[in-house]
This record gives sequence, C-alpha cells and structure tokens, in this order.
Amino acid sequence: MPKSKSPFELELQTVLAVAEMRLAFRQDLARQLRVAATRQPRALRSQRSNWKLALASAFLLVMIAILAIGPQQVWAQVLEWFSGYVPGVGFVETENGLRILEEPLIQMRDGVTVTVVEGLIDDQRTQVTILYEGMRSEMRPLSEDDPGCYDPAELVLPDGTTLSIRGGTGEGGLTWFQEHLEYAALPTDVNEVALKIGCLPDVREGAAPEDWAFELTFVPAGEEFEVLPVVPAPTSAATEEPAPHGMQLLVDEWVQLEDGYLFRGRFSWANSPYRRVEFWLLNLELVDAMGQPVPIQVEPDWRYVDSGEPYVTWTARTNRTDLSGKLTFHLPDFSIRRPLEDLPANSLDLDIGHNPKSGQSWVPDQTLELDGRLARIERVTYSERLDGSYELLLEMRLLSEDLFTLNVMDATNRSRGLSWSGTGFEGASPTGTIGIIYDYYPAGEHHFWVDNYFLTLSGPWTTTLDLPQNETSDQTESTPESCVTAATYSSASKTIPTEISGQLLIQDYSNDTLLPSILITEIDGSNVKTIDTGAWTALSSDGRYVAYTNESLRIHDLQTGEGHLLDVAGSAYALSWSPDGSKLAFISDREGLYVVNADGSGVQFVVGSTADMIAIAGWMPDGERLLVSSISPDSSQVQILNLATGEVSDQMVIEQRKGGFLKLSADGEHIAYSQLSLGEPTYSVYIAKLDGSEKRLFAESSNEAAFAAGAWSEDGQWLILNVSQFNDPGIPYIAPLLVNVESCEAFILEGVSGEIIAWAP
Repeated sequence: MPKSKSPFELELQTVLAVAEMRLAFRQDLARQLRVAATRQPRALRSQRSNWKLALASAFLLVMIAILAIGPQQVWAQVLEWFSGYVPGVGFVETENGLRILEEPLIQMRDGVTVTVVEGLIDDQRTQVTILYEGMRSEMRPLSEDDPGCYDPAELVLPDGTTLSIRGGTGEGGLTWFQEHLEYAALPTDVNEVALKIGCLPDVREGAAPEDWAFELTFVPAGEEFEVLPVVPAPTSAATEEPAPHGMQLLVDEWVQLEDGYLFRGRFSWANSPYRRVEFWLLNLELVDAMGQPVPIQVEPDWRYVDSGEPYVTWTARTNRTDLSGKLTFHLPDFSIRRPLEDLPANSLDLDIGHNPKSGQSWVPDQTLELDGRLARIERVTYSERLDGSYELLLEMRLLSEDLFTLNVMDATNRSRGLSWSGTGFEGASPTGTIGIIYDYYPAGEHHFWVDNYFLTLSGPWTTTLDLPQNETSDQTESTPESCVTAATYSSASKTIPTEISGQLLIQDYSNDTLLPSILITEIDGSNVKTIDTGAWTALSSDGRYVAYTNESLRIHDLQTGEGHLLDVAGSAYALSWSPDGSKLAFISDREGLYVVNADGSGVQFVVGSTADMIAIAGWMPDGERLLVSSISPDSSQVQILNLATGEVSDQMVIEQRKGGFLKLSADGEHIAYSQLSLGEPTYSVYIAKLDGSEKRLFAESSNEAAFAAGAWSEDGQWLILNVSQFNDPGIPYIAPLLVNVESCEAFILEGVSGEIIAWAP
C-alpha cells in the first residue's frame, strides 16, 4: 500500500462505513476491471498512456465498489491490481509506478567496454542489465581449476546500504558477456544509487580492469514506455477431483502481445505425496475453441513457490492473435527429477582388478532401490575410447513402469572433468547403457550410485480459459505452410530429373572412426571416392579442391590425387572457398577470420573480424566480401565483411545463438538457415534474403524427420536438405532430399548417405 493517501481517499474513509470485502467479490471485480480495460481497441499494444486510458473506462465500476463495501479494503485491492507486462522484461508490479534508468552508461578501460544497458524498478525488485565487451582470450582462466574472478555487482544506496544480487541470468560469447541482475526494489524516495562491479565475469583475477563504478539515476517511466495490461482469466476450470496424483493445472492471467498471446498459470501439487517437485519438462498443449491444436512456446523460467500451497508458475506464448472463445490447456503427462543420497540401497561396489582389458565385462546383476522403485545393473564393461580416455559402460534395466531414466555416478572417479557416454534409455525401452568416462586408467575398486532418477507421472490434466474476442486481430491470419514436411519426404519421388547432375561432398558418420569419412560422389550416388577422415570440409566451386581439417588444415586435389598441409597456427574451422577457387577463408580458434591462398601461401588475418564470428555462410559473388554470422545476446547476427576494408554491415538477425547454420546461394541473394519454430523442439529450415525480407518456412522439422540445409545448386534453383530421424539415433543421417525452392518438387537421393556439405557442377 502507498505510504500516503490522497485527499479523495481520506474524505471517503471518514464518511463511509467500512465493511468486509468478500473474496469472491474481490476476484470478480478484479476480473471485470481487467476485461473492461482490455476491450479498449488500442490498449493491448499501447504505451503507458493508453494503459491509463483503458483503466479509466472502469472508473465508475471502482466507485460503485468503494461506495458499496468501503474504501479502505477496495482501495488497497485496486492498487494491487495495477500490474503489467513489459516486453523484453517480463511481468511487473506497478502500484507505485515504474522507474527506469535515465540513460545507458558506458565506460571504457584498456580495450574493455562496460555498458549499463537498462534498468527498471517496480514494486518488487530492481533489474539491471550489464554488457561487458572486449574480453580477450588471454584474460580467460588458464585451466578448469581456475573458476575465474566473479565479484557480483552490488547496488549501494546513498546511506551506504548495500543491496546484493538475489537472482539473475547471463549469456555470453568469446568477447562479451551480458547479465540481467535482480535486486530488492529501491525505496520509493531513492532514485540515485551506485553500481559497484569488482571484476569482469569469467576472467582471471588481475587479467582485466577491475573495480568499476557507475552512478545510476532512475526516473519515472514516461508516456512512451510500453506496459501491457495483465488480465485475470475470466474462467478457469481444473480437472475434476480427485486430480491425478493430487496435482492441479490452472491458468490465471493473460497478456495480448503484438504478435500473439502470453498466458501465465500454475501447476499445484498441494495434495500430492511429493513435497518438492523439480520439473524437467512441462509439455503443455493448447487447443482452440474449434478443437484445433495451437502452437505454443512454454517458457523454461518457472517460478517455484514451495510454502503454503506449493506450485510452479508457467507461461506459454502463441504467435497467433486470432484466438477467442474457450481455450483448453492440456497436459497428458510430465516428468520430474528426484535426487538421491548415496545409500547402500541405491549403490554398487565393484572391483574390476588391477589390469582390466578392453571389452572385459562383469555381471553384478544387482537390483537397486530408488525410493521404492527398482532398477538393475546387469553388466559392467570396460572400454578404451578412440580419444585416449577410458569408460565403464553400465548396462541397466528399469524395473518400475514410471521410471524412464536415471543417472549413475562413480564416487571414486578422479577425472578432472566428469563426463558421461552411452545410449541412455531410448524411447520407451526399459534397457539402456550409461557410460562413465575417465581420463586415467580406472583399475581397482569403484563405488557406483544412482544420484537422481526421473519419473513419468501420467494425467491428463486440463484447464480452460474463456478468451474474449480481440477486436484488433486479423481474423484471416494463419500459420504459413512449409514447402517440406515429414509427409513430403515419405511421398517424394526417388527418380532424379535427368538434367540434375554434379558432384557432392559428403561427411559420412557410419564408420567407427573418431572423425567422419570424407567422400566425393555423383549426385546419384555413383563413382564414390574416399578422400580421408576429417571435419569442416569444403569443396571449391569448380569441384577440384577439397579442404578439411584433420589435426591441421589440409587441401586435396581431386584431379591429381595429391594433398598438402597448410601452415596455419591454431585450429581452423568453418572453411569456405572463394568463387574462383584461389583462396580459402576459415575461422581460427584464436581471434577471428583468416584467408589463405590455395597453395598455402599468404595467410592473412581479416581486419574487422572478431572472435564472435563463428560461421561463414559463403563468399559473395564479387570475391571481395564474406557473409558471416556472429553470436550476440539472444540471437545470431548475419553480417557482410569486406576483406579489403574490414567494414562490417549488419544484415538479418536469426533467433538462435548457434550461428544459424547458414548456407549462401551462389548468386549471393538468399540464405538458407535453421531456426526453432514456435513450440517445436527441432530446428526448421527457412529461406530469406540477406536483409531478412521474403522470409519463409521452407522445411518444417518434427519428431518424424528433422531437416537442415545441405547445399545449393549453382543456379540457386535447388536446395539439398540433410535429413535425420529421432526414432533411430544410431543412424545420424538418412537419404537426403533434393527440393526445388520455387515449385517444392522433392526427390530422395536414394543412392547417397551421410551429411551433404557442398554441391559442384
């Protein structure tokens, strides 16, 4: 509640009797206020001024409530309803108004730039975003034993009170790091505060400038600051009692975004036998009023409330604004993780002797108890890996139906970096293999124990929401259809058009080698030539030279059969030939992009490149510029890099932080790239112009088939897609698909197997 009351409120309190406010009335009044506010045509994608205008339409309703039941309780409750949603920030409480950072603040020292990008204060917290740039490789920790210096930033009030971080997130690249920090809310009468940063995240102590200080000034958010209203759900119904496992699904409120809706709800386990539920996945499904599925993206940042009525908060976003009427959220089942202590019931002691041999096995056939559920270790096998490490493979069987996976630790493992291998428990199979990797010869005694397991709890759980008609939405909008789906692949012809020809460069993962085999074949799969084993392969546009890495950078001449090493320092990856085949561009693990002549001479660093450029899509047709992608906060930035001047021009942004897996067409007009579709766990293939215009979903991945861009034809009319299936992870790639980018004609390259990298005439 506010510390002071308006004269209007004081007058009302003195003349009106105070009555108790019923919970049902309070909830109904809140619902009516919010619904009335959102029916203003422009309010839902308005700025702060429109938000106020929308609430003004409910003023009469507020006055009636005050006169009916007394101002003190109603006024406090009405102020509590003043909450909103800020795009890019999240839900905020606005009873005392919002304050924002007056302006970004920048400091530069010794090549390092620290920027306080933005800040926001609501009733509950102070949020600050800080961007660190210019961090170099020599500043990083030299070994895994050195965690690096990280002195959490503090806010210091004018009276000397220090606010420590109470939460936050962060993401980073090779030269930058951005963090979003949360503190307690500043007092309403404090608008200036000092931000103290002891050292940069993830750098060695003393390796970079330290002790940064900023004076932050917060000001009231102006009329132009966008705050969207949060609307309580008009109707919410959970599954009929008794709910499965004593758990309940509820939807509480929603926000209309510019391009869809955001829903927030709860999953409660107050009546379940589980007192602390750690969710792994919450695969909610949404069905519209016509019974049709609606794609949603469930946010992974769930807020846990574990006191009183324990629950987890979930949010789900759609990319459609044409929704209305009865919506149904459905949860068929979900998984939870249960940690365990190291106890005799869930552990195994095994002595494999002082001189185990690769392939040697032991059969303990011991059953473990996991909170009443059972799993059995049937066999343990010792193996020596191709990378020089060792592993113990535990063949296990799950004996309880609701168990679907578990993890095993070796308490005696002295490896510097613990890691695991094996197939796990694939699909619905109760058997699986868990491998524990060692960086030393693991002879002698071992103590294995299950440190956590996962349960599948079956529902279903449902809850409904009556969503009012959105007057501003385009009722004709629909999800764009893709050119290629799993059904397209199943029905595609296996007869390639006779006019299609050329050589394919392939990486074949079917052999039991550390690196894939490098193959050259005709497009029909004939005339296969094995070059070597290696990675990061590239084929010159005339089909003569293959570049690849295998311990060092190598070039193979397909005409003469000869190969030679290129004398370049460090590791090289993301190789790309110039249009005339005279130069090779690559990314070094040191500081950026390099160009080298085909004979290995003239290695040259590309001015303007940075260590955050992690992918080369290809050369522009003029042979003077490269199309690359750089990692940036929350996305990948596509850029054109001029080799002569070092000038960098930004193009489109791809909404994934893995570089986008770009493929540039030979004419330099289009790129094929991968991006997650809303609500889907797999990357789909999109095609767009370099600036992001004319973007379209080209190949939609699913659980049946996943697609990735392989190679463009020379004329840009065809695109080969690499295809993989999740139901058989032992086979990384199945036969690729040849697709006409305009007509969507599709042909399976039945005679080809492996990952297609390039296509030359």
